[in-house]
Amino acid sequence: MNAYVAPISPAQRRLWFLDRLEPGNAVYHMPVAVRLRGGLDVAALAEVLHTIEVRHDALRTTFAVEAGEPVQVVHDEPRVRLESAGDVADAALAARLAAAARAPFDLARGPLWRAQLFALGSGGDDHVLLLTLHPRDLQQHLMQLQLQNLFSRRG
Repeated sequence: MNAYVAPISPAQRRLWFLDRLEPGNAVYHMPVAVRLRGGLDVAALAEVLHTIEVRHDALRTTFAVEAGEPVQVVHDEPRVRLESAGDVADAALAARLAAAARAPFDLARGPLWRAQLFALGSGGDDHVLLLTLHPRDLQQHLMQLQLQNLFSRRG
């Protein structure tokens, strides 16, 4: 797997430093949950997430330390996978989403975003997609634009 190294921004340096002080702190995680009703082509959803990651270097970025200084490492290949979070009852959904959103990120190993699919009920036509990002200087509207792109393809 190839990657290139680049300097980090001041905002990234602050987030990296805070992670070093309190590893795994979820206070800056950016979770977005979207309810998907109706038939869902899980393979197509996974492909759309893959395409989004290919388009955006920030989603393929991790952090490393070189000569005592933090740097960003942009990987060539997408690394996020759509994870099945299994079946969940409506009553337990909020707690499961909150727990999943709090799961720590490893800034060195990545990926620094997650996509988890929760199935609701036994009919197979009601899901919640949870996308959780570590901010790393990402602009919030990036997520909104990509969600619009994702659901405009759903037809």
